[in-house]
Amino acid sequence: MVSVVLIIIGIVLTSYGFWGIIQEEKHNNADSAESEPVIKALREELKEFREEWKENRSRLSQLTLDMANIYRSIPCIEKETKESNNKIKNSGFSYAELKEENFRELLNEEINSEKGNGKENNVPSRYLRIMRLKETGLSTEEIAEKMDLGVRETDLILRLYGGEKHVSS
Repeated sequence: MVSVVLIIIGIVLTSYGFWGIIQEEKHNNADSAESEPVIKALREELKEFREEWKENRSRLSQLTLDMANIYRSIPCIEKETKESNNKIKNSGFSYAELKEENFRELLNEEINSEKGNGKENNVPSRYLRIMRLKETGLSTEEIAEKMDLGVRETDLILRLYGGEKHVSS
């Protein structure tokens, strides 16, 4: 934000400087034929500067709108983050347990918990989506990027569920 203000101040000071140079040239060399090319050059340079300034002002306006949108979204993101952290804390999940347990066991526990909740699919929807993306021909890296997962995690899910038919149609 400070840099934007400094840019604006710089533009204003430069404009004022060009205007002062032109006025000084008019007063000092009003009758001099030699000063005409200098004044024309300065006027051209000032015209170019004004055009560039208009473009920068337009970009600055767009950046200001983008920043306002970002600032408006911060409370929502903070709220979602706090809710996610609370869910993790309340679920009793710990990263130490994740390192100790077998990933397949964790997946099976999640499947069993979804069965107990009366869900139709016996595979979490996130994993179903991963398998469907693989069926469309995407690579493991592309799926990982699309699903915001690690490549190794995506590969493991595909190996665990890819060979077996878990998708209920």
